[in-house]
Amino acid sequence: MTANITSKITQHIDNLNYFFGVFTEKSEYTYINQTGLAWLGFKNLKNALGKDHSMVNCDARELAPIWIAQDQETLNGANEQFIGLNHYANDEWKLVHVEKNTSFLNEKKEIICIVRDMSHYPTAFIPPIIKNELIQL
Repeated sequence: MTANITSKITQHIDNLNYFFGVFTEKSEYTYINQTGLAWLGFKNLKNALGKDHSMVNCDARELAPIWIAQDQETLNGANEQFIGLNHYANDEWKLVHVEKNTSFLNEKKEIICIVRDMSHYPTAFIPPIIKNELIQL
């Protein structure tokens, strides 16, 4: 029964239209959904497993040192949220909202990362604090 529930949850997460990933304490990928795999330029999960932010197949890899530092802050107890403008696979630029939290999956401390593409949001749906940050860019 548990395996069936886990399979259904994984299937649902795989079909989300935003990035959902799980990373180790060393920022190595243990899971990335289909949207995330496409953004990072991986053909399938097998190609991404064990790789870190510096090994993605897109120009966003230049941000790897920043992403790894954010992962470490998250592991030290911070719930990270930030806005980014990143260059992903297929020459796609995305304005993203990123959330990182820690979790204890399989008795290991890991990072849960959710990245939502805000590139096509009407500005009415973007919170004022974020609009202010974007204006400063």
